[in-house]
Amino acid sequence: MSGFVGALALGIVAIVEIALADSRSLGLAGVAFGVLMLAGWVAGAGTAAIGRGLERAGRWEPIVLAAVGAPWVVWLAACAFEGRRARTMAGKSAMQAALVVVGVFALWVASRGVIALRERLRAGRPAGMWGATLLVVAAALVIGDHVLLPRLYPFFHISLRMASVAAALAGAAALAPTRRARLPVLLVALGGGPVALAALAAFPELRAAAFERGSLSSLARLPIWQGEASRSLRAADNALAPPAGPRFPGRDVFLLTVDALRADRLGSYGYRRPTPNLDRLAAQSVVFDRAYASTPHTSFSLASILTGRHVHARLAQAASAGRVSVGAHETLPEILRTFRVKTAGFFPPAVFFIDHERFLDYEQSAYGFEYVKYEFLDATLRAAQLGAFLDADGRGRQVFAWIHYFEPHEPYLRQPGFDFGPSASDRYDGEVAATDRAVGRLLARIDAERPDAIVIVTADHGEEFDDHGGHYHGTTLFDEQLRVPLIVRVPGVAPRRVRAPVGTVDIAPTLLSLLDIPTPAGLDGVDLSPWMAEGPLPESLARVQRPVFAEVLQKRMIARGDEKLVCDFAGGFCSLYDLARDPGERHDLATERPTRVAALRRDLQRALDRLADVDDHDPAERALARARAGDPEAAEGLRALIAGADIERARLAAGLLFDISDRLDAAAVPRDGRGDVELAERLRLAAARAGDAAARADVRALLDRPDLPSAMRFQAALALAERGDGSGLGVLARAVAAGESFEQRVAAASALGGLRDCRATAPLLAVLADVRMRRFAVRALGALGDPRAVPRLCALVGGDSYISVREESARALGRIGDRAAAVDLLAAARREREPSVVAAALEALDALGRLPPDAVPCPSGDCASLVMAPRAGSADLWLLYAPGASGRVRLRIGTAEAEAEIGPKRAVAMPIEDAAGATRVEIDGPSGLRAVWRR
Repeated sequence: MSGFVGALALGIVAIVEIALADSRSLGLAGVAFGVLMLAGWVAGAGTAAIGRGLERAGRWEPIVLAAVGAPWVVWLAACAFEGRRARTMAGKSAMQAALVVVGVFALWVASRGVIALRERLRAGRPAGMWGATLLVVAAALVIGDHVLLPRLYPFFHISLRMASVAAALAGAAALAPTRRARLPVLLVALGGGPVALAALAAFPELRAAAFERGSLSSLARLPIWQGEASRSLRAADNALAPPAGPRFPGRDVFLLTVDALRADRLGSYGYRRPTPNLDRLAAQSVVFDRAYASTPHTSFSLASILTGRHVHARLAQAASAGRVSVGAHETLPEILRTFRVKTAGFFPPAVFFIDHERFLDYEQSAYGFEYVKYEFLDATLRAAQLGAFLDADGRGRQVFAWIHYFEPHEPYLRQPGFDFGPSASDRYDGEVAATDRAVGRLLARIDAERPDAIVIVTADHGEEFDDHGGHYHGTTLFDEQLRVPLIVRVPGVAPRRVRAPVGTVDIAPTLLSLLDIPTPAGLDGVDLSPWMAEGPLPESLARVQRPVFAEVLQKRMIARGDEKLVCDFAGGFCSLYDLARDPGERHDLATERPTRVAALRRDLQRALDRLADVDDHDPAERALARARAGDPEAAEGLRALIAGADIERARLAAGLLFDISDRLDAAAVPRDGRGDVELAERLRLAAARAGDAAARADVRALLDRPDLPSAMRFQAALALAERGDGSGLGVLARAVAAGESFEQRVAAASALGGLRDCRATAPLLAVLADVRMRRFAVRALGALGDPRAVPRLCALVGGDSYISVREESARALGRIGDRAAAVDLLAAARREREPSVVAAALEALDALGRLPPDAVPCPSGDCASLVMAPRAGSADLWLLYAPGASGRVRLRIGTAEAEAEIGPKRAVAMPIEDAAGATRVEIDGPSGLRAVWRR
């Protein structure tokens, strides 16, 4: 009886779902009926069993039922205030508490009604009206699930679905017909259900219909077909072949890369300052508006351009698996040489600066180029250098030449003839303009001697100027650091703009296709030549284009169409941006578009699987690959491997579990080493890092073992230090000076700073000499709080060549709290031209209680129209500081205007150009604002 009631209830719900979906597909109807009726049979039987147990509670039964449902109500109340605005609402906690009380009371009332209905049924009294009413309520809830806030607030829809099932079960129980009428329903449920599940596994179109157009049927996402779904998606990626692009065998190719050139600093990409030579080239070319570097690091990004592979991602996977080195990937020059193309490379040693030890193979082979000029050289001399090659070695030969310009990279130098101003952004623009002039000379030589040559201009990464609170590159996946120009001139191909996102990793396969040379298997990039085909672009091309992947640190990005998803594996969250409406990436849409986040998250996982060469049929390999990428969601798969029969794979999984254990609860880390000493030790390390106090005692004992492998010794020291235990301080001090990798050195510095143990001061001061580690060491010294570091930090805040180091030094001095630093901070604030450094110095001075004496408080409550007389000058800098206020600040000096966002205890510095002769200064901003004028 109970199974029949459940099958009948969800069968009725299925009818409503099919009607709402407006589907003419009999397959969808069969799936909905079969799956839901089978689920209803199981739910009905289970509910009846639970009900028989609850009946023993007697008169306490309604209270027990309300108590059972209370956790759901608490979860619902918590989810209801998870939105960005709701989190900051006044009285949020009181409203949540009230929602819990009302919800539990409603459950108690509903429980009493269900029990009364049950008694009426047992007494043989008619309950038709009640049954019909409950079924109408169930149908209304299903309709509400479809029409109210579709695809928003998942907790809301889950609640409606649960309520609709409960109402349908109660209504079906009240209307249950005779035993003879039950047989067809049970046959459909028990016979049609497995058939429907098999149909879902076999037919992706049915799966899409059930999951996207149904609400309750979408809950049938069982693991039965998840592997099949992944395989179908992979097959779809391969099956949707784009149309063929043009072919130009025998053409010369010149690949020009400009270091740190962000796309939006070229006139052809909409910048206010023109770059005439590159703009002229763009007018003759196919211009890709949204091209992304594979990672915002020079070494890895250039390697990806020259190999067609995501070198950074593949190296991380390979290093963790102990398989290959970075030099194992065949390069574009090596491929071209086999087809008798003369190759030449002109690049500086700086291209191997980051993780130099990992690029020894490429450095020694010069990426496989035959003719090499490996030296620092001014951009203006590169044209002559290329000319010498063409006159000698390249005469009468098909050539491929790569020229890398280093000028826009920091430190930014003022360029004669292009002095746009004193700020870092202005000096950067000057270097871009000077490089544009040098590129113009090179293009003139190419056009004169090899007019049919293919010319490609791109960059290794962009550059940030406080767009999202940072500087330089290598830290985020926002467009200012990742988006680069990609200009491809192919004589004979009509100029056009392409909006679809592409990657610089696509350059190698595109070049090979244009030259009609077979593309090797295994490249991560895709051929972009179809975008260059004659005639209008086919509408299907954008749909075929594979989403673009990029990464840095523990962040991973996937871009498809106008959407861009960035997942921070260290923080355990993803952010979604609509670049068509929000090109500045200011509005995170993750909470508003959860279904799009889920879809792009699947795209991201498929990209990671491809990069790890993971077999779709092997969930273990998928778990290992995800863990190597730093994804904390891999924990469940790792636990399965740890419990498996393969002890070597279990040890590997335990080692990878350590890498993500700082984002896990200690209870999520298994403890059973199954008699294997090494496995048990690795699990204790992971448990200690996750916060298990008992495991920390075992880890301290591990440090005393002389035979402990160095990698595990570092893990032990790191796990203890992150929990405030300095037992492994000596190990970390050695690691910060000479760790096995740059990432290990950074982790050691951070851990030393968090210990707040003055014994860590000396090793951190010593590492300041290393330019790559300086910023991380400064941050750690600030966290450490030892006044002995103040003299070195004062020297850095006043004279280091890197903006980020000066800014970090100012913040560190503020954290240490030694008032002896106030003189140096004040001098830096008055001398410094970079607004972010000035702001950091002001914040530090406030922390020390030493704000500048000439800080002028706003005279009115809203700080409107603060009138001051500026001195003569053309680059006035206003320092604005809000000790306890926040809001938007607008500064007007004469006809010049600037805006900035200010917050409590946060300073901003606003440069105003061409303010000479102005007699009035107006500042609109929050109350409590202070302003300082400075030339």
